[in-house]
Amino acid sequence: MRLGTEVEETNIRLRVRGGVVLDLDFDGVLHPEDVWRRPQTGPYVASPPGHALFEHAALLA
Repeated sequence: MRLGTEVEETNIRLRVRGGVVLDLDFDGVLHPEDVWRRPQTGPYVASPPGHALFEHAALLA
């Protein structure tokens, strides 16, 4: 019974501090890896020309 209480208290602490982060690296899988960000327009694929962000998402769904 004590173990369950400790787990619940730990989960509450994690949520207060921001929780667990899962980093998913999409570069090279969903679009070419040369992606940059412009402050006014947002992310874009720098090269090769003719590609778009998340262009292969339908293949992975």
